[in-house]
Amino acid sequence: MIFKGTVYVIDKYRPGNRNGRVVGGRELPRKISHKWVMATWMAEVRSTARRLEAELHRTDYDRMNSGQQADYVAICHAIDTAKRYAEWSPPRPAGQHLASVRQLWRRTVSWWAGGEIDLAYSALHTAGQILLSVEQEDAVKAHIPDMAVAVAADFRPSDLRVRGYLKTLEILAHPDRRIGDSDRAQLRAIRQACDSAEASAHCAARTFRNTLVVMGALLTALLAGVAGLGWADQSFRAVFAAAGEMPRPSGWYVPELEVIASLSGLASAALALKSYTGHRHSYGLPLVQTLLKGSAGAATGLLGVLLAGSGLVSSLTVHTEPQIFTVALIFGCGQYLFTRLIDRQAKDMLNSAGSRSDRGVTPPAPDFDGKLVFVTVADEQAP
Repeated sequence: MIFKGTVYVIDKYRPGNRNGRVVGGRELPRKISHKWVMATWMAEVRSTARRLEAELHRTDYDRMNSGQQADYVAICHAIDTAKRYAEWSPPRPAGQHLASVRQLWRRTVSWWAGGEIDLAYSALHTAGQILLSVEQEDAVKAHIPDMAVAVAADFRPSDLRVRGYLKTLEILAHPDRRIGDSDRAQLRAIRQACDSAEASAHCAARTFRNTLVVMGALLTALLAGVAGLGWADQSFRAVFAAAGEMPRPSGWYVPELEVIASLSGLASAALALKSYTGHRHSYGLPLVQTLLKGSAGAATGLLGVLLAGSGLVSSLTVHTEPQIFTVALIFGCGQYLFTRLIDRQAKDMLNSAGSRSDRGVTPPAPDFDGKLVFVTVADEQAP
């Protein structure tokens, strides 16, 4: 069954039919619409789509068999799907004055749920997988080293598939090896497994980030309620100064305690950056962790002031306002006991969802043992 638009898509991606302009006998590519603000994932999807288009242009559609031609059509539609999901600004219908608000809401929902992001990357993965069936043999072999890195980066070392995949790639990378249809099917299966593992890691990182955002929002709302109650009720804010021989505290007393206590959490977040290796797909986790540390520091600082004012620990008895603020600052460091587990889990999440170009994610190369691994060109062809 051939659906409408199939011929258009094939003609669009055929070499010499790039839907561009002809100036002076030369065909110019279609002009890309300029945008002042563009998300990182949108730029990456667009760039990858352009690269896949260029690789598709190097193939010869007329010399393909019926199965490869069907794959060609599937690649075309997958690329178009990815580019469509990476486009934020569709044509604005007449009379829609709330288009900007809807667009902002759409971006927020996409950032939170990641539906359009996952669909765009899934389409690119599909195009890249099927492309292995229509590319020339040399082009297919050129992907093998990067696929080997993907296997080592996307799977745990104890995974049963790692050794088999790497051995298969090493055999297929031999210069004298001919790539047949069964070999292409095996390469597609390996790339599909790597893409699936990477997509799962990204989904897990986004879910973990959303969980931290909810936790931080609830804690911040609770602290705001405590600060508001302290502003309105004199007797309530006097609880935080009950042990001190100090004048009647002002309405800003409880918010000031929270701000001072949160400084400890923010300072610990800044010190934690020394171990941050940088990740291409961080999903805002470092920023979310920093805000959560500040809120947790404010909460533990207030609890420390209540503990000092209760008189349960005689050594913590305070009598002046500077002493109370010092206790809040010291107990604000206690958030580290709760957030260090979150930091460890966030590091594991980022390492799993990290790109193969991220430092600390790419596995080290094996020691040179006298022979090269994943050589895809013959010695006489090597530069």
